[in-house]
Amino acid sequence: MRRFLVRDKPTMAMISTDVRRDLLSPIQYFRELRVIHFYKYAPYSDLYPGEFDQDLIRYTSVFDLCHKIKKHEPDIIQGSEPYGFPRTIQACAASFLMSKFLNVPLFFPMLENRPPETKFGPVGSPLLKKYLRIYAKHARVIFYLNNGAKRNLLDVGVVENKLKRCMWGTWGVDVDEFTPKKNGLEPNFGRAILFVGKLEEAKGIKYLLPAFKKVSEVIKGVKLVIIGEGPLRREMERYSKSNDMKKNIVTLGIVKHRDLPPYFRAVDLTVTPSITTKRWGEQIGMVNIQSMACGTPVVSTRSGAIPEYVKHDETGILVPERDVDNLASAIIKLLEEDELRKKLGESARKYTVENFDAKKNVEANEKIVLGLLSQSGK
Repeated sequence: MRRFLVRDKPTMAMISTDVRRDLLSPIQYFRELRVIHFYKYAPYSDLYPGEFDQDLIRYTSVFDLCHKIKKHEPDIIQGSEPYGFPRTIQACAASFLMSKFLNVPLFFPMLENRPPETKFGPVGSPLLKKYLRIYAKHARVIFYLNNGAKRNLLDVGVVENKLKRCMWGTWGVDVDEFTPKKNGLEPNFGRAILFVGKLEEAKGIKYLLPAFKKVSEVIKGVKLVIIGEGPLRREMERYSKSNDMKKNIVTLGIVKHRDLPPYFRAVDLTVTPSITTKRWGEQIGMVNIQSMACGTPVVSTRSGAIPEYVKHDETGILVPERDVDNLASAIIKLLEEDELRKKLGESARKYTVENFDAKKNVEANEKIVLGLLSQSGK
């Protein structure tokens, strides 16, 4: 009770490795908790200088993080998940150690849905599973964000009554910012489809390009708008040049997160052709949610947790991974059938507002954390 006597609200230490704007912005909706966010990297180039500087503290090592947590004396600690290894190992260690040192509750979110045996191999998997088992035993509650994450937790023996599904860390979207309502900043692309994401294998850009070639043969003048950068940028440019598609592809590079909504509103649909790799499966698919919030339907794949967040034939169309023909057919279908596209867009907006409103999710999650504090006598 000592801490509550000297400050007006309890403090939660939120410990992350990477930060990006769509994860930081909703933190403003916490009302009963003061959130101090510790992070190590900001790799996405999606923040403007000075955004969210308040209560955002960078650390360099596990020792630096422990020192900074101790300095702020939080009343509860949100740690990282072990299956983010190796990037999250420092955050997990500091979360665990400082929770014990300060005698405060620990909880953490779980997003990793790939089986540890597949992701970490026969040597790393037993070690990570053992650590997760110990870490989870100490935690008061674990928030999981997809069914695969739940399976990974149950696999190491975590009791089910300690698990709770909710949008934590990836809170959803600001439905007033990502909205169908235009603000005059929408580019004029004409008929267009949109890809937003890193230009890498897991995001399926290799399958989108040949699919778009098929689409452009049927829908004359349609454009593919690409937002993002990555290791496959040059390969993408070589493909479009060799197939005479350069005039139909608009590459915009990185666009800041808060500037994205007009692009979703300016196109007919968004395409996210993600694939599952040995070490990666889509854990949520935030671009899908952002697009749906803007009333723009999606064509995506049944990759990872995407089917848990996109309702097939209600908010978009889902196709098998790596299936160029089905991907092209779904895109063509939505481009040709205006009424269907409109219907899916309206349904997508409604579904997102009901389920993925970041403000509502933060408010609901805050009550859970306050309950943990109440149970601990803090």
